[in-house]
Amino acid sequence: MRKVITLQVEKPKINQVEVKRRVEEIVTLFDSYLDEYPIKGGRSKHTLMGPVAKVLDRAQAGQWEAEPLTGYAVRMHEMNPLTGGRVSQKAVARLREGTEKLLALCRDVPVTALASTAEQIDYNVYFRRWVKSRQWLEQRQAELVTFLREKYGGDDARFCKAWGLKKGAKIADQYFFGIGSKTYKNGTDALRADMGEFYKLMAEKGEEPTAIAEDAEEV
Repeated sequence: MRKVITLQVEKPKINQVEVKRRVEEIVTLFDSYLDEYPIKGGRSKHTLMGPVAKVLDRAQAGQWEAEPLTGYAVRMHEMNPLTGGRVSQKAVARLREGTEKLLALCRDVPVTALASTAEQIDYNVYFRRWVKSRQWLEQRQAELVTFLREKYGGDDARFCKAWGLKKGAKIADQYFFGIGSKTYKNGTDALRADMGEFYKLMAEKGEEPTAIAEDAEEV
């Protein structure tokens, strides 16, 4: 007589509506933390998400508690040269709460749904950062064009000569780039002087001139 093999199906600890609500909560907390992350402009997912990407990877392993995982992320934040080793307590609080809620969700969803749930959080955070990055870059670009028009009296030819650009280039098409970019480093003396003046104006308004990754020189 053949033995009857029974399979026990894992019952979800929470329903999909609850999962969706908790995912949104975690995404909002991580996005809020990243509002204080120094890099505002970038194209790569790694650049835009900073330490959050590593937190998501490690949370799925089930071997971390909230405090050491948050500490690991904070250390990554501090080691980014653009931060100057600074991170506010408010940002850390958001990061920690998001990490705590993430670990709790990883424990509550079925193992079979763990990867897909983490992926939802991952790409939700990424998309929010991407939108904010584009908005930030477009705003800086518009401000730079205005600055250059005033500087060169709207004279495209004079601007091209000073910046060493090809004939026919227009002030209106000039994109924003950061201090560490190749465009800045390899530019003419006039380019660096003009951008130095523009960066100073940015700093006076509370903007960080270096808050753009080298992979995002053009919108």
